[in-house]
Order: sequence, then structure tokens, then C-alpha cells
Amino acid sequence: MIQTLIVMTTYGSIFYSKETFFDYEGTGSDISLTAGLISAVYNLTQETQKQKIEELDLEDSKSLFKELPGEKLFIITVDKRMDYGDAHDMLDKLSEGFIDKYGDIEMDGLILSDFEPVADEIVEDQLWHNTTVNKIGLMDYLTILMIAFSMAFYPFWLLKGEVNIVNPLEAAYDNGIGNLILNALLIGAITVLPVALSIFMMRRYTNPKLIFRYIFEFLTRPTRGSYAEGLPRWFVAIPFLSGLLFISVIYYGRGIQYSLKIITIGQRLLRWKTDSGMNIFDIYMAYFLFFFFLTWYIFFPSLIGLLTGNFSKKWLKSSSIVIGSSIFVYVPAQFLSGYIYSVAMNFHPNDSVLFSIEADSLTYLFVVILPTNLFLFLFIYFLGIGMNQLVRSNREKFPIAFGISLFLTMALQQVIFWFFFKSELFGLIKF
Repeated sequence: MIQTLIVMTTYGSIFYSKETFFDYEGTGSDISLTAGLISAVYNLTQETQKQKIEELDLEDSKSLFKELPGEKLFIITVDKRMDYGDAHDMLDKLSEGFIDKYGDIEMDGLILSDFEPVADEIVEDQLWHNTTVNKIGLMDYLTILMIAFSMAFYPFWLLKGEVNIVNPLEAAYDNGIGNLILNALLIGAITVLPVALSIFMMRRYTNPKLIFRYIFEFLTRPTRGSYAEGLPRWFVAIPFLSGLLFISVIYYGRGIQYSLKIITIGQRLLRWKTDSGMNIFDIYMAYFLFFFFLTWYIFFPSLIGLLTGNFSKKWLKSSSIVIGSSIFVYVPAQFLSGYIYSVAMNFHPNDSVLFSIEADSLTYLFVVILPTNLFLFLFIYFLGIGMNQLVRSNREKFPIAFGISLFLTMALQQVIFWFFFKSELFGLIKF
């Protein structure tokens, strides 16, 4: 992401320069000529426009400037896809690191090669994505699996809280206070243990913590989507984790974003079982969710990649990380559009006649539909901003490619939904 760093005077004398961060291939240009040109443009602009240059845009990169007292000038050149705020934060930290090390020193032509360790440490901390280990150990994978279990467990445990927590405590109370205390301790242990064990393992085996660091940074600034390129392959655990949480919320919250009518359809399907006793609804939902994720992680990014000319294995890997991170924003929509939430809000999804009336009410609009759509739009926003940062070539084509791909993906998902839940073509039962 960072290509060059130059520390110089405003009149062109270089103190320090570097253009080999993360094995970046330098341009091969004479750094003295570059510094001279920068100095000339910087001073000319200040004299003629009475303003200082803060940024200079090139075709694929941009240079950021910061002047310190004593005519010291810091310039970093970064890839245009780097987050704007991160680039300025890095420039500020580099200048602060310089002052901390040298103070208000008069350079007089000195070359400060010992500034390199300071610069490297700051850059590597800011762009940690490029220094993450490519391979992780068995215990790291086990930690990720423990986190995955927690992601799947808590929607089951909490959304079915009446069955898992309330009813057992009521039954224990009827059998005496001692029984109640024992059951309360057991339920408390079950509630706390998965998350406690996950945190303990992440403290012991720290690589999986970076997964959450990236998710948090991305959700804070989706313009950090391009950093997914620098992440190793094991970060595809992100779509795995978000997918498990997503599926668990849908299954135990009994909802799906793409058709709020799934509630009434689900009520009919729940009355039917296979010969082995499995709910027909669960089978339909499993098939639907398989194709649902297939469209998001394969069809959608492949279409954008082909339309913009960026399609590659690396593109699919980076896209899956961005999409997986964005899906965390999409999870609340699945709960809000579900059966459990509707019942909690005093609607009656079990009664198809009454619910059809409630679904057209203003209360339902504000309590269910608008919040659900809000998280859907947030998901699309994070998806669009994040994937835009991954595009290397033909960036001008991305908006139309994203719009076409999003429309076709959601249309395909509607067709898949119709096929499984409405068409009578799937063959397990007829409605």
C-alpha cells in the first residue's frame, strides 16, 4: 500500500528515503530528481497560491505532504486504494516518530539511515495485513473452530431461551431451592463457557485475533476493503464464521430476509416430516441457504470480476473476505424478519389470516420492515465500498458492474427461493 517515504527539507535536501516497503518494486527513478521536483512545485504553489500542497494525485497513486517546523517536509506515496484516513494517520505517526527520535535537529546534509527501523515499525503496525503469517498452526485452527462453535451456539442458546433457560429453571424451582441453585449454576456455566474458552484460546494463540481485528477495522472504515489482498488464505475463515452465525440466526430465529412470507410458508412446512422424522422445512431451508451463499461468494464476485476485467483466484479470495465481513452487518436483518422477533413484538405469524392483516399495518412497517431493510442497505453499502477498493483495473466500470451484479444476484436468489418454497417443483411435498 505504501510505495515511498521521503523526509526532506522544503528546498529539496533529503534526510531519509525508502521505496522498498513489503518488497514493493520501486520505480527506479532518481530520488534526488523527485525531491527537486517536489520542492519546486511545493514552494511555487506556496508563493503563488498562498497555500501549501497537502496531496498530489497521480493515476494510480497519491502523495501526501506534511510540513514540520524547521522546513522539514514528509512525503509518503501510497496506492490510491488505501484508506484515506489510514494514509494520513501513517503520515502523522511517521512525523511524530521522527520528532521523538531526533527532536528539532538541524540536518545540514545528514543522511539519517538509522530512522529506517522506526519507519518500518510504524508502517508494519499500520499495515499489519502485509506482515501476517501465511501459515498458522493446528492450535490456531482449533481456536477458529472454537470461535465457530460459539457463533453457532449462542443464537441457539439465546433465541431458544424459553426452552433452554426459562423452563429448566422453573422446573428446578418446583423441586426446591437447592435444585434451583444447581440448575442455575449449570445453565450459567453453559452460557459462559463457549465465549470464555474462545477468549482464553485467542489470548494463548493470537493469530485468530487478527480475524476480528480486520472485521472491526473494515466495519469501522469499509474503504479498508483493499487490505484483504494482503491477507493470507486462512482469513477465508471470516466468511465461514459469519456464515455460521448467519445460518444459526436464521434457523433459530426462524426468518429469512428475502421473503417475509417465509414465516407463513414455514408454518405449513413444519407440519410435514420425512420418514426419518426430519422437518421438511429444515431440508428446504438447508438447500436454499447453500445456493444463497453460493450466489454471494461465487456468482456475485465472479460477475463483477469479469465485467471489470479483475477476475482471478486472488480476486475471489479477497472478495470472499470482504463479503464475509459485510455479512456481519446483514445478520440483524435475519433476526428482525424472523418468527421469534415477530412474536416478541406481539404479532401473530401462527395465524395466517390475522398476520396478513398485521403485515400491512403501519406498526409492522416501522417495527419489522424498515429496520430489516436498514440492515439490508447497510450490507449493500459495506459490500459496495469494500469491493470497490479491490478493483485494480477499469475502476470506472465498477459502479455499473456492481449494480448489474447485485441486481442479478438478488434476482437469482428470488428465483431459487421460488423454486424451493413456492414452485411445487422440488418434489418432497406439494403445497
